[in-house]
Amino acid sequence: MKTLDENNQEAFLRAYPGAADPVPNGIACPCCSEELMDTSADMNYLTVPPQKAIGCPKCGYAGFRFV
Repeated sequence: MKTLDENNQEAFLRAYPGAADPVPNGIACPCCSEELMDTSADMNYLTVPPQKAIGCPKCGYAGFRFV
């Protein structure tokens, strides 16, 4: 039997299939200068201004960038 979190993640990926595919965004990581990735490439957070989740594959930095 799967957990609630597993179920929600599966449902999310069905609704937003590209969200699991990190995409390089050409921005340097503020911690290690490696290129950051958009971790939810198909999704924007509806803030003002809109934002995307970002992360660094080298050092693990995570945050948001304005779109």
